[in-house]
This record gives sequence, C-alpha cells and structure tokens, in this order.
Amino acid sequence: MADGPQDGPQLELRQASPADLGDVARIFSATVLLGAPVALGARAMARYRALCLDWYADADPADGGGIVALEDGAVRGYLLYCLDHAAFVRWQRTAALRWAAGELAATAAGRRGRDDRRFLRLRLTDGLASLQGTPPAPYPAHAHFNLDPQVRGRSTGHRLAAAMDARVAARGYDGWFGEMNLPVGFPTDALERAGAELGHRQRNVTLSALTGMDVWRTTVLRPLAGRTGAFHARAAGARAEVAA
Repeated sequence: MADGPQDGPQLELRQASPADLGDVARIFSATVLLGAPVALGARAMARYRALCLDWYADADPADGGGIVALEDGAVRGYLLYCLDHAAFVRWQRTAALRWAAGELAATAAGRRGRDDRRFLRLRLTDGLASLQGTPPAPYPAHAHFNLDPQVRGRSTGHRLAAAMDARVAARGYDGWFGEMNLPVGFPTDALERAGAELGHRQRNVTLSALTGMDVWRTTVLRPLAGRTGAFHARAAGARAEVAA
C-alpha cells in the first residue's frame, strides 16, 4: 500500500473506463510473479486473468471499479476496488469453480501444456488451503494495487491508497484491506508508517514454487477510525483528484 519516496514526476490518476481494460490486463499479466510474468499459455492466462479481474470490470459502479495511473497518457498502474466484499466473495466462489472445472477439462483433453498444468495444481492447492484456513474479511471493502515496476517509487501507492480511503469513508466504513504477497524478510516498515497493519498470513504455495522464495500472502489492513483532520483532508483531495 506504499511505494516508497518520491522519485520522478507524479503519475496522473483518473477513474478507469472500459477503454483501460486492455492496459490493466497487460500490467496484471506482466507482474503475476512478484513483478514478473508467469509462463502460461495464452488461453490459460486469459482464463486466469478473467478470474482475477472480471468482477471489478463488471461490478455496479457504486460497489466496485478501478482507478488508473498514467504517465504521458499511458496507463502504468491501477487500483481495483470493491466496496461490497460479500458480493465479491459470492461471485468469486462461482467463478473459481468454473475456472477450475474448465482448466481440468482442458487438461484432460490435452489442451494445456506442462507449465499450465503445474500452475493449475499449485493454484488448486492454494485454493483448498484458503477454504480451510482463511478468517473472515476484516472489513467490507478491499483493493488490489499494481504498478509497472519502472514507475514505482513515485508516491503513487500513497495517492491510490488515499483515493481508496475517500471511497471507503464515503461509504461509512471504518477501514479496508488488501492482500500482498511478501517474501520472508521483506521489510514492512514503510507499510506500517503509512498506516497499515499486518493481519492473517498464509503461505502462497504457487508463488513460493515459481519464484524459489518463501512467499506469504499477507492481509494488510488500513483502519480509518480515529484518523486526524489532516488525513481526511488528504482523502478529500484524492477524491477530487481522481474525479477531475
């Protein structure tokens, strides 16, 4: 939820539109493995990407959507947000079952390569672990951030978080959360200084196997209750910035 100190010109933020979906898909695909692409066939990648992104693209605008970060008019990052986590979970359960059934059928029919089959096995392992050990969501709103590696470190993460704060506060919620995949030993001081709290951790079997690192999916909480007037002023400014 933070991307380090300012290093280069700030990126422009605006509300995402359907025309941005291709760029969001490109950035997602290029950064699946902690900022690097994953080796998947085109069809397997397209179906996995749909599983991860389609809810935000199709949601009622009152409940979800996206904000994009632009450099010289080009989309270089995004925040996907959900203000109705219960609705998201209902959608995700059905979508995940369809994704798994479709990939298993494609595998049985010989339409998936070795890398595709390995990725499917790993994701199914993670999915079963989540069903057995994930606690209830800490807040009814969540967000997913992603930036091209070349534009990180320009305070874009802070500004996207402020824009999310504004949406959550307007909804009357007292916080929101996200999921980050953190290798063991990853420094979290910047996250905590930015007002985040670390919550539930679960080993990400997929990323650990594919990156060779010990990676843990970590719930990162962003509580809003008790924040100062300066905080709310930043949130209001972020709302106005994205709306402009």
